[in-house]
Amino acid sequence: MEDGRTQPTSERRDTFVHTAAVFGASLAVNGANFAFHFGAVRLLGLSAYSALAALLGVVLICSAPANVLQAIVTAVVAEAASTRAESAVIARRITKGALAVSVAIIVLGAAVSKPLASYLSLNDSLPVILAFVSIGIAFSLAALRGILQGEQRFGTFALSLICEAFGNFVFGLGFIVWFGGVRSAILGNVCAVLSAFTASVIWTWRKVTAIPLTVDVRRLLAKFVGTSIAFGGIAAMSWFDVILVRHLMLASDAGLYAALSIVGKTILFSVSSLPLVLLAKASRLSGQKRATRPLFIGMFATGMTIILVELSTINLFPAAILRALAGPAATAAAPYILLYAVGMCSLAMTTIVANYGIGTHRFGFVVPLILVEAGEIAGISLRHSNLFDVVSIVAIGHSTALVLAALAVVAGPRIPRAFHLFGQDKRLGAA
Repeated sequence: MEDGRTQPTSERRDTFVHTAAVFGASLAVNGANFAFHFGAVRLLGLSAYSALAALLGVVLICSAPANVLQAIVTAVVAEAASTRAESAVIARRITKGALAVSVAIIVLGAAVSKPLASYLSLNDSLPVILAFVSIGIAFSLAALRGILQGEQRFGTFALSLICEAFGNFVFGLGFIVWFGGVRSAILGNVCAVLSAFTASVIWTWRKVTAIPLTVDVRRLLAKFVGTSIAFGGIAAMSWFDVILVRHLMLASDAGLYAALSIVGKTILFSVSSLPLVLLAKASRLSGQKRATRPLFIGMFATGMTIILVELSTINLFPAAILRALAGPAATAAAPYILLYAVGMCSLAMTTIVANYGIGTHRFGFVVPLILVEAGEIAGISLRHSNLFDVVSIVAIGHSTALVLAALAVVAGPRIPRAFHLFGQDKRLGAA
């Protein structure tokens, strides 16, 4: 029997194997994403690339609902679905609903394409429409990935991530070379997401037996609201600065900031495997009323080790890193890269804290997260005369968010009852 203070050896081994699988996939994804941005910034030029970066920022911010859906599905399946049959029922119902939402997202994107293109100083609204097509497909893809995470099928989950990233590299750069322009890059992103969605449908498809389900709406709503706020805040912190800089500052400064954002996204991607595994594992342990703190400490320590190595490297070779990532013109941003990297490392660690909070039903961190991001947006809107002001606001804000979120998760209260999907239906082994 476990004493509640440590994890059994088999669980530690499984956690290591699963983390290694997703981490390996993340390395491949990082390589593919780096290659895409490396090629795109050179093929498009810094000015056009800043438009692409802003559009990708819109994609990621608007993908926050998809991330919420994936997290909720992961937690539901990990905690409540004890058999593949139950997972299959969840998958079928959620996928049907997700597809309907995907269509609505695409229609909405077409409706707002012209004003959004104007806001981003784009003469063409087609890239905006294509961006919303990508967002729509990704919403349904997130539901399928949530099933894979919740079932602890991290090998297949990793393949799904690789499929999208390499598709983005092949289609995105290929279309830029063949057709040119920002719209080609976004069309490549659409093809990549569609490829991953098709593969995930095949991997998750199973025959569904008619099993009646009951849902505790109150607890489901609480989970949805908390996760939505958390992921929305993280998405805004990841990309809203790029969008504001594109809108408020000169094109030359926006181009340099876009180069910094490549460094920041590389940092985020480097630890992205940890929260993915942490959410599923913490949800399962929490549902079984077992200790989760050792898992969190191990994941947090691993993340800190990775980002400390990255910060040391950036401090030693700032200009060389910018030159390698975005070309010689980007070296003008070298004076700001370390400070910006500190902010993005803090955000990377905040994602680990947030996913642990979601998995263990501690949502106290969402309030400081949103307040800090609101302060960042206000600060950048008021003070954007130079890059140092913007970078300083991002670094201070992200670091503050990490400290406050960690304190809230570690010291804050836990929702007393574990979240379950299946109510009191005894045929499903309800809680």
